[in-house]
Amino acid sequence: MSFLNPFLLIGLLAVAIPLILHLINLRKPRLIAFSTISFFTELQKSTLKRLNIKRLLLLAVRSLALIFLAFALARPFLPSQFSFIGSERGPILFGLFIDNGPGMGQIDENGPYIDQAKDYAEKIISNAKQNDLFLITPTHGELFHSRPVNKQEALHQLEKLKVENKGAFLASNIKTIIYQLSQDNTSGLIYWLSTGQKTHIRSLAELIPEDENFRKEFSPLQFVKIGDRPSSNTAITGVRPANQIISKGMPFLIDVEVQNFGNDPIYNQYLSLEVEGTSVGEYQVELEAGQSEVFAFEVLPQSSGDLRGIARLEGDTYTFDNKRYFTIAVPEAKNMLLVQDQSQESDYRSYLRPVLEAASQTSAQIQFNTLSVNQIRAENLEDYDAVVLDGLTEIPEFIHDDLQRFVQQGNGLIIFPSENSQLNSYNQFLNQFTVGKFTGLRGDFGRFDYVARFQPLVEGHPILDEIFQKKEEDEIKATMPDVYYYWVYERDNNNRGNSIFQSNLNEPLLIEHKYGDGLLMVSSLGTDPGWSNFPTNPLFAPIYFRMALYAVSFESSGMVEHTLGKPFNWESSFANLNVEIELNDISVKPEAAMTAGGVQIRYDAKDWEPGWADISDGQNQSSIAINQNISESDFSTFTKQELENEISNHLHLIEIVDTYGMNANEKNIKIGSAGFASEIWNWFVGLALVLLLIECLITSKYKAERLS
Repeated sequence: MSFLNPFLLIGLLAVAIPLILHLINLRKPRLIAFSTISFFTELQKSTLKRLNIKRLLLLAVRSLALIFLAFALARPFLPSQFSFIGSERGPILFGLFIDNGPGMGQIDENGPYIDQAKDYAEKIISNAKQNDLFLITPTHGELFHSRPVNKQEALHQLEKLKVENKGAFLASNIKTIIYQLSQDNTSGLIYWLSTGQKTHIRSLAELIPEDENFRKEFSPLQFVKIGDRPSSNTAITGVRPANQIISKGMPFLIDVEVQNFGNDPIYNQYLSLEVEGTSVGEYQVELEAGQSEVFAFEVLPQSSGDLRGIARLEGDTYTFDNKRYFTIAVPEAKNMLLVQDQSQESDYRSYLRPVLEAASQTSAQIQFNTLSVNQIRAENLEDYDAVVLDGLTEIPEFIHDDLQRFVQQGNGLIIFPSENSQLNSYNQFLNQFTVGKFTGLRGDFGRFDYVARFQPLVEGHPILDEIFQKKEEDEIKATMPDVYYYWVYERDNNNRGNSIFQSNLNEPLLIEHKYGDGLLMVSSLGTDPGWSNFPTNPLFAPIYFRMALYAVSFESSGMVEHTLGKPFNWESSFANLNVEIELNDISVKPEAAMTAGGVQIRYDAKDWEPGWADISDGQNQSSIAINQNISESDFSTFTKQELENEISNHLHLIEIVDTYGMNANEKNIKIGSAGFASEIWNWFVGLALVLLLIECLITSKYKAERLS
């Protein structure tokens, strides 16, 4: 017999109470002489003998009752090996939910965390009855089996369990255990063996279903906390282009972020970047505790298509997150449609067309075509990545829906007004995007009288970045254009947008709005000299060139990445359903379905590790970078009390067991609370009640005698 709460055996000290009372009552009675005392001498002897027997009986009964109550508080149990008690219960289904994520690769004086978890799980399985069943479920990667297994198979699965740098599917996997236990007719219990990593525990919020009765089906859970304090760790937490304008033959920056998740500073670690097998630079990394820093690498794409690379960190103890893959889409030649009102007569010509003609001659490969507004149809728009409405008198209603859908699907739209434009027509079109409206005008067109000036340019937007060759700390020094005439634009409160240019009156001159997957840019100025002297300013050509490049590149360029821990969903422009995915020399056939935009691909991705997934339909191929979730790098854990609060919100938590510093015997005692060992505290409570009843009978049958 063992006890679940042996500390409460301190209650045995209460046995001293009846003993002390007994000793007090042993004092010798005072003799009082009277005439007939000799007559009662013999009677006194027999009475004292009965009184002593009664007192000893009461002492024994009361002491045993207190002993049994103290045993009951300590929760005694008998292992299932005792057949006379083990046979009283049927088989139990145990769900062993074991953390096998990268954080379980940590080591303390008791060994690797994963080995400690497996050792505890092995004791659970070994102490169970032969007819008990087990459902061993890892937190990361694919499941071992969807159905419960016997002891022998459970031990075999446990032996195969190892640390995996795969996706964490905690919420869905523990739901699998819960539903399995709720469907079987046997009683069940869940063991969750983990470090208590904060990022894992917080994912429990995904457990909350629409069904309010779901909580009633939860099986009781014992959380087994593995390890002591979390180790220090440094990780590459992100790789991304510094801006969204990416084109063949044009250099751009790749930002790599490194973070120190530990409580101590790090020194002498090295970060490097490799693009298409060639090293492009290296930095020495020194970070204070909790600090992160971004390092910039310049890259020059030599061709269009998928640009692949790896960021590497050297010098860190835990290496699973010291490598981050990336794929950046460098777009092919992009097509832009310039829509102008050819019937409109004006004394001034738009300067936009010469800029686009020059852009078509650069390595950026922007091809443009010009149509009149009456020639636009939905089928025309399918061939273009961006549309520019330049100086239209009105925006006809018959193209409103087509242009709205065009932007929503991930393309760019730029609007430049004309001095003869109808505000109501423009506002009716803008109202479909719920972005804002024009409310009036300032100045006189073509009078060249200054009414406002551009505010100084501030870097931080892809259109303005990298135009000026300067040191990072230097300010931009440029002559700002004067404005003679412009429309006043009022933003919608729900879609404020981002002002790229503003006047010194704090009114937007060029503003961008994200809409759907695409981009809408609205200018308060036209593109001819009647509005401002901007078209004659040296800034005009490079800024408007980058504006066009930004519009055509909005969706088609940039990172192509999937994060482990969720199903892979991707829509391609493939033409057939014969799709195959190859990752780390393993090929799989995903689910594929035709959609309006191409082929929708889906795969559960539970077996994936970081690398590049090459997707092909036999004719076309795309490459997608696969990386672990950044949250895996943060080893920080909850305290025991915090764990109780977090888990109890979602699961039926019985107890949290902290295994750090436990010996084998203490682990066996804790495992005894699993249910396969029979608790017998109620026996001791029953015995104590019986003894108290006997005490009452003794007291009532033998009245207290007095000697006089």
